[in-house]
Amino acid sequence: MGGVPTPQRSAFAELLLLVALIIGGALVTGVIASGIGKLFPACASAPAMLRFTQFYSTIISIGLPVLVWRRVHQESLMLYFDASRFSGRDLLFAFIFVLIIQPVVWLLVYLNSLLPLPEWATSIEQKAEILIQELLCTDQWYTLLANIVVIAIVPAVCEEMLFRGLLQSFFSRRGMNVHLAVWLVAIIFGVVHFQFAGIFARIFLGAVLGYLFHYSRTLWLPIVVHALNNAGSVILYFVQYNLTGSTDSTDPEFNLIILSAALLGLVGFVYLLRRFYVDKTTEQDCID
Repeated sequence: MGGVPTPQRSAFAELLLLVALIIGGALVTGVIASGIGKLFPACASAPAMLRFTQFYSTIISIGLPVLVWRRVHQESLMLYFDASRFSGRDLLFAFIFVLIIQPVVWLLVYLNSLLPLPEWATSIEQKAEILIQELLCTDQWYTLLANIVVIAIVPAVCEEMLFRGLLQSFFSRRGMNVHLAVWLVAIIFGVVHFQFAGIFARIFLGAVLGYLFHYSRTLWLPIVVHALNNAGSVILYFVQYNLTGSTDSTDPEFNLIILSAALLGLVGFVYLLRRFYVDKTTEQDCID
């Protein structure tokens, strides 16, 4: 990806800086949350306050470290946001990518469910489920829109800026094999969410987003795919709650239909990626 400043510091020092920025953002988020809890104790656990907390914590703990990093390295804040590389065709492909990878996600969720989780991981999952219930159980359209912003759009922008735009490019610019960089960051992406019941699916999604970023040469495509994927889950949750009054989901089941759909989805993703992005990138590199 041309026009990127050549790194000057050691990789270890740069990673320490990034970790320090993320920890600093998390500490600031914790201080703000503590202050709000003391000032407004009656509202601290209200769904609206939870959405607001989710909103600012994502920006401060994930987005802000990227912005500080760019300023420290004198890089453009809009690095990898070249709008000319994202068109209406790419938007259509984003919808298609989200649809065709869902069977793969379902299969991975099923495989994940076969692994027993330790008690501490189960406890984290239960707390996460309670938070999801409090955020997404609503029959109001304006609350649905707020959830899409807070759970789909803002995390998609901030997380792609961090994981793909900063971390993946960090490894790639230092000569790491592209596939290794994609999957390494995908694993980090899956682990740091601390929701281990769906870690296989989240790692797979991270790899999908990583390849889309690498071959499209812009953050717009992975951001849109990420946002659509999250928004789809929020909308399905909303529809299920309003139709049935419950959000309880049945345990994933394995069958040949899911397996076949997953294989077709994976083949379809690879085909579209190679047909419209990999080959195009190769042609541009030859011209350059």
